[in-house]
Amino acid sequence: MISDRDPMRANRHRDPVKRMPRLPRTPLGWVMLVNIAIFVLQQLQLGFQPVLVGGKAAPAMGFAAAHLASPEIWTLITHQFVHVNLMHLIMNLFIVWLAGKQIQNILGGGAFLSIYLLGGVAGALLHALSRLLVDEGFYLCGASGAGFALLVAFAMLMPGERIFALLFFVIPVSLTVKNLALGLVGFEVITGSLDLLLKMFHTRSAAFGFLVHGIAHFAHLGGALLGYLYMRKLGYGGPFKTLDQLRETRSKKEKSITSAAASKRRRRSRPAKKSPAAHDFISSEIDPILDKINAEGIQSLTPEERAILDQGQEKIKNRGRE
Repeated sequence: MISDRDPMRANRHRDPVKRMPRLPRTPLGWVMLVNIAIFVLQQLQLGFQPVLVGGKAAPAMGFAAAHLASPEIWTLITHQFVHVNLMHLIMNLFIVWLAGKQIQNILGGGAFLSIYLLGGVAGALLHALSRLLVDEGFYLCGASGAGFALLVAFAMLMPGERIFALLFFVIPVSLTVKNLALGLVGFEVITGSLDLLLKMFHTRSAAFGFLVHGIAHFAHLGGALLGYLYMRKLGYGGPFKTLDQLRETRSKKEKSITSAAASKRRRRSRPAKKSPAAHDFISSEIDPILDKINAEGIQSLTPEERAILDQGQEKIKNRGRE
């Protein structure tokens, strides 16, 4: 006899679900998937026909000079998801994944997505400004501006975190994220400035051409600047913080929120007519708030906790008069 709870039968019912492909569950996963999917569709020319830029084929949905004052200004966003070739895609997504996973784990998916999109927009606008200075058109595509924004944000979030990298794609080195970000940003400042000067004087140098031409240096710098400003807005970029300290800070915030919610539920469930005596009120309501102030500072109090503290002060004054 086979019962309704037979495990073999249950497994047979669940097998089709298990075989279904899993969709990403985080903003980082979706960003990676969208970038890869668009690249594949472009290679197959399915809905994304290439466009001609200077007589050469380029990916659709890129950001161009003509889009600055046209309805196609939306390409400020879409250019972040299209890439010229496979190597362009791999390098950008590697940086996005390397920095994005830590930002998402510590600050949340919303912060990751904000830095990614705003970094790409800031990079595109600074690149456009640099091209306008030399009266030159442009066509921008790729997630490099977003990647630099995430990398700088990662460096400010966890400056001492060590990673392994290949110098010149050959020499393995171990360095901190802070040093990696400073090195890359410094390189972009030098090569970007050199590229701008060469264009201003209508000169092409064979010695430096392989470093400066054809690379959106100011898009990288615009993204880096956005990442820096975003993290400074959150209060980072000051004293050194380890990963353990960041996790401890986040744990304290979560416990504080949970404690405040539990305290609110207790107050709501308490009968309105049976208000506690001053001594009981201080023990049950005021003492936990004072403990929280000692542990996390008075700035950690919620508006409800501040109101309870004021109420406790009134009760103590009234008890002194009695």
